[in-house]
Amino acid sequence: MFWIEIAALLLGLVYVLLAIYESRWCWLFGGLSSLLYVIIFLPQKLLVFSGLNVFYIILAVVGFFRWNAAKREDLNVIRRMGIVQLASLIILGVIFSVILYLLLKNFYKSDVAAFEAVAGGAAIVATMGTIAKFLENWLFWIFSNMTYIILFLLNRNFPTAALYFVFSLFALFGYFRWRQGYYARVQ
Repeated sequence: MFWIEIAALLLGLVYVLLAIYESRWCWLFGGLSSLLYVIIFLPQKLLVFSGLNVFYIILAVVGFFRWNAAKREDLNVIRRMGIVQLASLIILGVIFSVILYLLLKNFYKSDVAAFEAVAGGAAIVATMGTIAKFLENWLFWIFSNMTYIILFLLNRNFPTAALYFVFSLFALFGYFRWRQGYYARVQ
């Protein structure tokens, strides 16, 4: 499993780098990385993370086709969230987190239910924000990644914890790069 985890890690890095540079091919690498993580984490009973990666595979297909088909300029540019959109994503993240927590605690007796649920809820809304090309998606990613780092350290998945630390740094870089692109376009 170690080499599969390394392959998933490398594919995940390529995904984030391509997303930072707005390449639709990021979704292919993200989908492949997610597939490998399902194979790795399902046997470890990291059920939310496994389920989220199945969800990411679906979102990778959606993201690829949306970024590919976005012929109208208003769909293919980095945008800022309005206060209603931001509040809606935060509320959705909380709702997803509560649902995930209740499922994990009541049905799966997960020892790390809170970490999985919070990270999972934030990751769902971060992915939705990435597909929509919202600048603020990167902030949701930073929060989700930092929570996942704790989860992976607790489960002794050190290469993946390291990956999520790098993801956090990339998300910070992605935020500033997308922010620069956004402000260059609106001025």
